[in-house]
Amino acid sequence: MAAPNGLRALQTMLGLTATMLLVQPASATDITGSGSTFVYPVMLRWASGYYNKEKVKVNYQAIGSGGGIQQVKAGQVAFGASDKPLPPDELKAADLMQFPLVVGGVVPVVNLEGVAPGRLKFTGELLADIYLGKVTNWNDAAIAALNPDVELPNLKITAMHRLDASLCELREGVDRLCRARLCARTQDDLSDAEEQERRSS
Repeated sequence: MAAPNGLRALQTMLGLTATMLLVQPASATDITGSGSTFVYPVMLRWASGYYNKEKVKVNYQAIGSGGGIQQVKAGQVAFGASDKPLPPDELKAADLMQFPLVVGGVVPVVNLEGVAPGRLKFTGELLADIYLGKVTNWNDAAIAALNPDVELPNLKITAMHRLDASLCELREGVDRLCRARLCARTQDDLSDAEEQERRSS
């Protein structure tokens, strides 16, 4: 993504990819970026390698994708990284460009007393149903069918997610899981989930 009269603002696409954005740096030896926490470890390594070769410092602040997008649009940082790509109209309005930077995966983490790590099996469709609120108990028939050898408790599932504007935000997480084809759901399911979130917010 390009800033007017400045460096091209690169947007990192994480989406299971990461996206990066750039603006005019304060000086030739001080480049500051912000955004995705997912890309932070590799960004540190790249920054170190870049400094060793070019003697240019890169300071990356892992404040979350939403913050990175906001700051690069406002010209507060030289580049931003986002866990989702921006649509063409938004890129054009901000005079930015984007490209894929890092690819990663979404992994469910379960904390269920009496069930050892790695024992539970899920499908993309089942995970989608959990986050869409269609499967609400651990002993639901859909979970039991995939895990016949696991004793499942009659407990309510608490689906955890981040609250910032990132990949794992509830709305963004449901949308990302489905649109990235980790699960095959309908647009109606997504619309219903988004409407439910709006009502509860």
